[in-house]
Order: sequence, then C-alpha cells, then structure tokens
Amino acid sequence: MLVDQWAAEHRGQPVARVAFARADDGAVAAAKLLAALSDLGLEPRTLGRVDFGEPGGSMGERFVDDLVDQLKSAANATIFALDALDAPQDVDLVRELAVLVERIPRNIQLLVTRRSRPQRMRRLGPRTRVFLVDERDLAFTTEEVWSLVREVSGRELTDEQIERLLTRTEGWGVGVQLAAIGLRRASDPDVYIDAFSGEDRHVAAFLLDQVLAVQPPFVRRFLAQTSVLERVSGSLCDALTGETGGSALLSRLELGAVFTQRISDAPEWFVYHPMFRDLLRRELRLGEPTAESRLLVQAAAWHAERGDLDVAATYLIEAEDWTRLLELVDSHGQSMFEHGRAHELRRWLDAIPSSADVSDGQLEVRRAYVLTMLGNTPQAGQLLHGLENREQSRGQQAAVEALRATWSFIDAPIDDSAESALRALDSMDAAELPDIFGITHPESLMMMAAASRARALWYAGDFPNSRRAFRALVRIPGVYAPWLTHVLSALALLEAWAGNLRVARIHAFRAAGVANDAGLLQHPAILDARIASAHVFRERGDLRRSVRWLDEAHAIAKRSRRPITQGLHTVERALWFLAAGQPERGLEGIERNRQAGEPPLPMLIESYLLAAEMRLLLSLRAIDRAEATLEESNVPPFGELAAAAVQAAILRGDIATARARMDQWYLDRDAEPRNLLQHDLWAAIVDFESGNRRDGLRRASAVLKAAEPEGHIRLFLDGGGSAERLLRTQLHAAPTPYARRIMRSAQRSPATAGAAVLGLSKRELEVIRYLPTPLSSAEIAAHLYISLNTLKTHLRNIYGKLDVRGRREAIQRAQELGIA
Repeated sequence: MLVDQWAAEHRGQPVARVAFARADDGAVAAAKLLAALSDLGLEPRTLGRVDFGEPGGSMGERFVDDLVDQLKSAANATIFALDALDAPQDVDLVRELAVLVERIPRNIQLLVTRRSRPQRMRRLGPRTRVFLVDERDLAFTTEEVWSLVREVSGRELTDEQIERLLTRTEGWGVGVQLAAIGLRRASDPDVYIDAFSGEDRHVAAFLLDQVLAVQPPFVRRFLAQTSVLERVSGSLCDALTGETGGSALLSRLELGAVFTQRISDAPEWFVYHPMFRDLLRRELRLGEPTAESRLLVQAAAWHAERGDLDVAATYLIEAEDWTRLLELVDSHGQSMFEHGRAHELRRWLDAIPSSADVSDGQLEVRRAYVLTMLGNTPQAGQLLHGLENREQSRGQQAAVEALRATWSFIDAPIDDSAESALRALDSMDAAELPDIFGITHPESLMMMAAASRARALWYAGDFPNSRRAFRALVRIPGVYAPWLTHVLSALALLEAWAGNLRVARIHAFRAAGVANDAGLLQHPAILDARIASAHVFRERGDLRRSVRWLDEAHAIAKRSRRPITQGLHTVERALWFLAAGQPERGLEGIERNRQAGEPPLPMLIESYLLAAEMRLLLSLRAIDRAEATLEESNVPPFGELAAAAVQAAILRGDIATARARMDQWYLDRDAEPRNLLQHDLWAAIVDFESGNRRDGLRRASAVLKAAEPEGHIRLFLDGGGSAERLLRTQLHAAPTPYARRIMRSAQRSPATAGAAVLGLSKRELEVIRYLPTPLSSAEIAAHLYISLNTLKTHLRNIYGKLDVRGRREAIQRAQELGIA
C-alpha cells in the first residue's frame, strides 16, 4: 500500500513495480522482472536467453547481467520498485536479487522494500545516495492516527484517547487500522482502547498469519517463553529457555523486523512490540498453562542475582509468589533502607494482598517499619494499632515500641516517644525478637530506643542529660552505621544550638565520615549534621558555606515526610535570610511551615521558630507584629525567644519593659553557653541604652571575651542596631581584633541595601554607623583615619541624602532604614 501511494505521488515518471512473494522461485521472479521491463517500454530481449537452471532454482548470473544492460537504456529518472525483496524462501534467489540491487544503473531510481533490515550494501557506488526507511519512520503520528480513525470508524476521538491508542500501538499502522475497525462497533471508546491489545481477534489473526506462521518452531517457542519479560537480553533469554544463542537469535529477530527492537542506550537489550508481546503471552498460556509463573520466577532470580531488585520484585508480584517476594524484602531491606530506597520496599509490600498466607505474621510490622523510613508515621501508627488486640511476644512488643520511639525524629510528641523507648528497653528479649530487615537485633533496638529517648530529652530542653545520653551511645563499639550517624548528627545540632560551635563541627565531621564510609551521605540520618554545619558557618559569618549545607539538607529532607526536621531547617533558613538582609523571604518560609498542616513542633523548636520570626519582623521595624507574635504564643520566653522579646522592647524605646523581661529570663545553673552569652549581651545592651554606659561596656567586654573562642558573629549582629551601637563604642574604648572582625562583618551585611537606594557611599555608611555612639566628631574622624574637615564633608552629604537637618535626625532616619 505504501509503495502504491509513493508511486502515485510520482506520476509522470516511468515507473515499474515488482512484488515478490514467499513461494517465488527463479523462474517466477525472472518473469516478474521481464514484465516490469515491458512496463518501462523496453523490449525484453533477454527472455529467450535466460538460463533458469534446475526447476525452482535461481535466475542465473547471465540473466542478471542482461537485465542490468537493458536497464541502462531506460530513460533518466526511471523508478524501479522492488517490493518485498526478501520475501522468497529461496536463499540463492534472495542473494541474486541483492546483487541486482547493487548493480542497478545510475539512471534508475530504485525503491526497495523488505521485511528484514538490510545488511550494509558494500558494493554500492560512492556517489549513490541510499535512504533507509524503517518501522520508526513508518510509525503513525498523532495527526495520522486521528485522521485514519476518523476515516475508518467514523469517530472523532479526543486528544487524550488518540494518545492512549498511539501508546498501545506504538504507531503500528496495521494496529491502528484494526483498532479503527473495532471502534466502529465499540459502545465505549475508552473501554475499547484500554482493552485493545495483541489478544484482539483481528490483531491476533494478522500477527499469527503474517508474523508467527512464517517462523520455525524453535523461534516460536523462544518468543513465547521470553514474552513474560518487559525487556530481553541474550543472557536472560538463555536463563529462561535453558538454551544458548539467545543473543544471536534476538539480533536475527531484529534484522528480520519481527516486532523486536534494540534499546538504543543499552544495545544488549531488546523489547518486543507490546501488542506482539500480548499475543505471545496468550500463546504461552494456551500452550503451557503453568509455564508463565515459573518463567517469571526464573526472571526474578536472574535479576536479583545482578542487583536489579525492583525488576525482580516486579516479576515476583506478577507471578504472585508472595513467599519469594518476602524473602527478597528481608534479604535486601537493610541495604535498601541505607540507600534511600524505602519507597520501593513499600511498593513491594503493598502489592501483597491481605489474603496472602504469610507464615511469620509480621507483614504489618514490616510495613510499619517501611512507612516510618518514609516519614509516614500516621499510617504506620494505624497498622500498629491494629496489632494491639493480637497476642505478641515480648520480642515483638520490643520491636514495635522501639519503632514508635523513633517517631521523635519525625513528628511524635516527646512524652510518647520517651515512654515507648522505656517500654522497648523493658520488654527486650533477644530470644523472641523478630528479624525485620536485619535491623531488629538486640543491639540495634537498644540503640533505636536509647537514641530516641536522648532526643526527647533534648527537645524538652534538658541539654545536659540529653548530651550525656548521646555521648554514651557514641562510645558503644560496632553500632549500626545509620544509628551512629543519627546520634552523631543529633549531638552536632544540639551542641551548635547550645553555642559550642567547635564541638558541633567535630561531631558533624564524624557523622559525615561514618555516613561516607557506609554510603549514607544522602540518608536522612545525616540531616541534623547538615543543619548543624549550616548553623556554625552562619554564626561565624560565612553565609556562602552556610547556604550550601542548608541546600544539601533540603535536598535530602524533601524525599520523605519529616516535620520536625523541616521545622529545624526552617529556623536555620529564616536566620540565614535575616543575615542576608532578606527578612521577607525568611517570613515566607516560616508561614509555609505553619500552613503545612503538620502536628505541633516540640516546644524547644517552636521557641526557636518564634524567636526567628520576631527577629525578622524587628529587622523590618514591624515591632507591633513582633510583640503580637510573642503574646499569641504559649511558649515561655527563654533563650532565643527571651532575647527577641528584650530586643523588641528596646526598639520601642521601652527600657522598663526591657528590664522586666531581663528579670523574667530563666537561667538555671546548667544553662548552655549560648543562653548565657545571649543573656549577658542583652543585659549589657539594656544598661547601655538606659544611659549606664560604663556597666554596659563592662558587660560587653566580658561577653566578647567569652564568645571569641567559638567565633560567634551573628550572636551580636542579629541583635540589630542596638547591639551594633554597643559594639562600636566598645571597639573605640577597648579595640580588639575579634571586635573589629565582628564590625567588618556588619559593614559587609546586605542589610545596607537601603543605603544603596539612597546613594550612600561605603565611607558615608561607615560614618552613619558611628553617629549613634557618644563619640564626638573629632573622635569619629580619628577612628576612621580622616581629617575633621573630611568628616564634615561626609556629614553634609549624609544629611542631604537622608533629608535631615542634623545628627539627631540622621540617627533616627538611619535607624528607621536599618543602617544604624
């Protein structure tokens, strides 16, 4: 049909067509070729000279020579179409026809069609242009499918229906046409398209007659046995058939265009056309009813041996071999957990029906463990709740309670996690512990429970006992790598928030080392270490390295549901935006976190989040909103939140309230270093702002001395203008390299964007930052190493740009802009 269409498009040119058939021998083929000469107006003079040899044999070399000579006398641009060149069964005849193609004169335009892919034609002349058209070129496009279906069936399908039909047929023209015929009588096109396959009687009849019927029995058997495979390779086919030579046979099928296509980016692999595969599987079921399941299991074993676990599980699910599927889950569950493939485990386990006979009765516990790996603790909780009315051994109870305890890492209330941890430790019986993915042995469950309890203590604000518990776990030898990474990461973040930045970096580095050795660098266990590193670098003023760690943490966290970790990340990201001079973006992140619909955060983390929100609002001079945020919360003001509350009062100019809030600031004898530093810094600021400058500077000096070993920068700069004024005065009174470093970081702060808008130069900005201090103009000039006249010139420019009349108004305007 395609040859006829192509010839019709070239009317006006001499055209001759020869269509070969399977039963053709040399005599029949020669007769067809000579008839074609007549169609071209050539006298077939060679007819009487043909030497056909034996009956049924080839045409003979002399015939081919004479035919080529006569074609040389044909008109230029003559079209000679040889259709189904490889159809004849006679191998010698096909070889002679190939020689004829290679010797066709240059005045002839040759069109050749064949079912099989041609081998490279080595003897074609160098100036000969060869255009090869294969099944990909002949595949129907979306528009062509739509047109054919409308013409044959009288229906106009929707775009979505056309795409589905195109997907099912892969553009195979015959398949599209047969589908269109079937659509004539279909009451529901959607149902018909979804069910259309190689088992359709019209498609099956065509494929059986035109494709399978001409294949030898061993090829048909090979195709049927390998039809269970999504994709095939020689080695895999040999494993299923018990034969050898699968690779060569696949290549032969591809060359023969037997609906077999090589995968371009994996040349050793092939796929069958989906409709052809449907038919082959039907033939397999009819011929060997029990073979399909056996072949699927063999394919699963072959893939499992090579580490293709998801493919192996897919075949076992199709075979409904639940026992072998659970064996695969148990054998590889631990490794898949470590490498972030828990979602695959979930898919496998979800495929097992409730009616399946699972001998060990632990299917629900396996599912709960996988759901916890993915952060889906609500659904895991539902599964475990269903087990409460069943009789369980102490070991099974320990495995369940240890799992519940780990939910403190994700979203569980800290009291519930702590109680589950204690119950797990109390009920642990090594003789009765179930083996869940190889991670429920006694040492592992103990680590799960104890680490979860330590984390619950931390979230409750009990830093000392949490630290002691974590440190004890770190010293245990041979701990399972993910658990050790979890503990070291948690310890790193605990120390970072406590203000022990150097120790935090050590723990984060150790966590990364363990994770790297175990291939866990993308595992959720490393998240706290990433956030801790981001905190340390931000606190020390290195925003570039800080955001890199934040981005890495986000990339890991987004793969599973972890509300508490997301809360931790939101706090650090918000404070990073504060340091980067982008408070609006920080507030947007906090709002997204609050709108996520997750359970409430532990009180400690919620206090950090509230403090970050208040400081972002205060940087925007939204003092009323910051105060409202504090009043609406039920979190007692301690640590970071207490500091933000004092800062709000000072910005309002309410020193009395600031002193009252300092008195309410809770400090116990075991207060962490950062809490002590924050308290003493704001006590110094309150003294300084109330006029008690001597005590303020004395306190500030002590805070600087205590903070210097850890390298704190943002501890001071996040306090805004009041903290900066105190430090500038302190730097003038008692300059130190550490104080200068803090002030240099302040000068580099992106919070000076308002200055750029007003056209303030870098030197003018430096002058502005000294205006709120008690320094005289001469003292400011001396500190900046400029003359008094130069300073006066800067002041005139500053007053003009700020549109003010003097130093007091300039201070007020600069504070409104956040640049003083």
